[in-house]
This record gives sequence, C-alpha cells and structure tokens, in this order.
Amino acid sequence: MLMRDGKAGPVSLRQVFSEGDGIADFAVRPHERIALMRLLICIAQAALDGPEDYEAWQEAPLLLPTAAERYLVRPEIAGAFNLFDPRWPFLQIAGLKTGKVTPASKLDFALATGDNSTLFDNAGVGEDRAFLPAQLALMLLSFQCFSVGGTIGNGWWNGQLTVRGVLGKVGNSKHAPCTPGAMLHSFVRRANLLETLCANLLSKTDAATLYPRPWGQPVWERMPVSLGDAAAIENATATFLGRLVPLSRAVLLLADGREVLLANAGLPFVPRVRRGTQRDDRPQERQGRTLPAPCRCKGHLASARRTPRATKSRRGGRRTHADKHQRQGISRPLGGISPWRQSQHPRYGRKRLPYPHANAHRCRPRGV
Repeated sequence: MLMRDGKAGPVSLRQVFSEGDGIADFAVRPHERIALMRLLICIAQAALDGPEDYEAWQEAPLLLPTAAERYLVRPEIAGAFNLFDPRWPFLQIAGLKTGKVTPASKLDFALATGDNSTLFDNAGVGEDRAFLPAQLALMLLSFQCFSVGGTIGNGWWNGQLTVRGVLGKVGNSKHAPCTPGAMLHSFVRRANLLETLCANLLSKTDAATLYPRPWGQPVWERMPVSLGDAAAIENATATFLGRLVPLSRAVLLLADGREVLLANAGLPFVPRVRRGTQRDDRPQERQGRTLPAPCRCKGHLASARRTPRATKSRRGGRRTHADKHQRQGISRPLGGISPWRQSQHPRYGRKRLPYPHANAHRCRPRGV
C-alpha cells in the first residue's frame, strides 16, 4: 500500500478498514488492483449487509470501519482469511489431492512456469523460488479472478474425481469471471482508500437493477464442500457477493511457499445474461404488446437445429423452408436479413425466424 505520507508497505485486512483514511492507494499491478478492489468491496458489502439504498450509501464512510472490524473477527469466518487454515483455507480447497505438484510461480501470470511466456521472467523456474505468505495471497487472489481457460489435470476433491477417469487425466477449464470478453473494469478514486471503497459500493437497490440475481453471500461464508454441493455452488456462481471473489480454480497452497496443488475443479461461472435478451420460446413483453412464439412446425425446427438442407429449384437457385414464407409475402425482419441467413445463425436462428401468417401456413403460432 502507498501511504499518504509517501511511504509504501504491506498492511493487514483489518488495517485497511481501520486505518484506511491514512492509505492513499494501492502499489500493485493493474490486474492485482482489480482483484484487491473486488475483495475489499465484497468484505465491505458483507460487513454492512448493504447499504440498502442511497441514503444508507451516503452514511457508509462513517459505519464501515466499525462494521468491518466486527465482521472480520466473527468466529465462523475467522479462519477463512488464513492461507493455511486446515479447514477453510483462503480461496482454496481443503484436502485437495492431485497426481503432481505445480510450482507456486504458476499463480503469477508474469512468471515463466510450464508453457508461460518468459518475456518478463528470464530466470525461469528455480529450486530456490519461494514466496512469502503476503505474495502468495495476492497471487492466489489474482489467479482466481483472471485465470484463463485451458487444459488442467484433474484432482480428488472430497472423494470425487473432478474429471472422469483416473487421477492425473487432463480436462478443459473455463475462464475466470474477470477474463471473458476483455471486459472493462472501472473504479472511482477518492482522496484515500476508505473513501475509494465507499464510493464503489453498490446499494442493494442498484445491485438488483444492474444484476437481477440474489444478493447472496461471500464464498468464504458458504464454501462448497464438493462438486455436488449445489446450493453453495449456486451461491458462489450466480449471486452478487458470491461472484465478486470467485473460486474459479481448485488450488491448495503448500506450506513451503514453493509449490501448489492445482486441479481442474473450479466452479462453472456462466456469463451473465443481459436483461431483455430472449433465451427461450416464451412470449416476451415488449412495448406493451406480446410477441407471438416462434413457429413449431417440423420445417422450422429442422432449420433451427441444424444447417438447412438446401434443394435446387427449377431456376438452379437454392431454397429452404424459410424461403417458402418469403415467397408467400412474409416481410423480412431485422433490417432486411434474409430468412436463409437467420436460419443458419447459431444464436438467433430458432428465435427470430419469420412468423408465418395463418393463411399462408397450416400451423398457427402459440400465444396469438
């Protein structure tokens, strides 16, 4: 951390909230700044259990230091911020077993480990490369937020293999929540760290508008115990607080600070569905009227589920079931995109096919 007097040094979680008015800013790399902000915002929102609305948000700078102090000493989560806690280690899977160990430098994207680039790390992996607990905590937090998808060996989590087969089999992993789509992470900055945190808090009212899912709990309050723990996994992957600090990889740090156990057992983080996006065949309210459901005839279903089978017409052209409606006088939706192109599109092929007129087609659309 960079203090307001110009000095830099490490601080504890409790000091961030109790002495936050004396801390100017972080002294870390960009992706580490994002990961730290998500962690501190999650702790602040959980400690305040809100704020509920705009009026409570304005009072957050006065309430947060005391609320965070009480929250971090709660007995049920006191060990959750310990890297080597035997029961709930911080952002790790207790009791994880793998076929081999991985150098701890794998958690730092700038260090050469395995197939990682040596652009910023010509030293490579050495036997004496060990990390302090403070370094491991920051590396682990950033890794859980920004780890990219790829092949990772499976592991043994609470009596269950993370990938079917034998221990050591390689499986595909998904992106961590902060990685897909090259998303833009933006934070408001204020005069000190405490004011910066409070300025970036969301009230429950705003969170329900921007992310229409449950408020939830931080992952350390409801840590999944296995891949079959559906309720805890739902909280960690589909709620506001659960996604702020993700558990995207199965990791277990070893006490020597040199090696980790890494397995393909991260939780499945599905990209958030935008509001108003049509994902099924149910009628959707739009501008005070109900749109009819798509046609359910065999021809349209075949066009939506696979590449349409084209046949040659008498004039030598290509025609499909969707072209039939065009010949019958049905107008083209979506700014003139032809029904042929719509039926081939993998996302909206089934959703936005032209609706047949009742006199032009035997089947009548549902919901009309």
